[in-house]
Amino acid sequence: IQLKLHQARLRSLLEIATQSEDIDKQFNEVVEQGCKSLGMQVGIISRIYEDGYTIINCYAPNLPISNGMNCDLNATLCKQTVQSNQILTLADIPSTMSISNPCFDAMLPKSYIGIPLTVNGKLFGTLSFVSKHIRQTPFSESDQDFVKMMGQWINVSLERQQSRDVLANYASNLEKSNAELQQFAYAASHDLQEPLRKIQTFGSRIEAKY
Repeated sequence: IQLKLHQARLRSLLEIATQSEDIDKQFNEVVEQGCKSLGMQVGIISRIYEDGYTIINCYAPNLPISNGMNCDLNATLCKQTVQSNQILTLADIPSTMSISNPCFDAMLPKSYIGIPLTVNGKLFGTLSFVSKHIRQTPFSESDQDFVKMMGQWINVSLERQQSRDVLANYASNLEKSNAELQQFAYAASHDLQEPLRKIQTFGSRIEAKY
């Protein structure tokens, strides 16, 4: 059963990767698929800057949680995920800790699973799934492998996007430099025309004199 579940989850990611080249659309579909497969209510891809936490992609039907929302990283369970630098699973949050300041007032999380996201070895953010319900059973090894697999896929996609952005920026700068060089060459050529005419005139006078 676990093998079939793992294969079905892998196929779902492959379908997402091949159906669209739009990275935002892919990420939105990944968190939605993750929620449905794991039985969680909210899926989030976050961007972390020091102590800041920003949602860049999310799936949260019927909840006032959306892309672009910000909060203090210390008010999130992702803080522990980042500190541990590995997947974090909490099937029954109330039995292990007290959360008095949830990041988003829309829902007090009762279960959680999340993993850090990295780009070229540096922390980017987190992929996390939360629910307002306590899980009846802990997250299985298959669940954890699925989240790890999604995390790795997102890491690779982010790195590829970053490389494309770098190349696009380089090409833009090169095009700008070429245009500036052409303008300089035109201006230099124009500025040299008058001295050349004077030299030619002076040479003609010398030839006429001798």
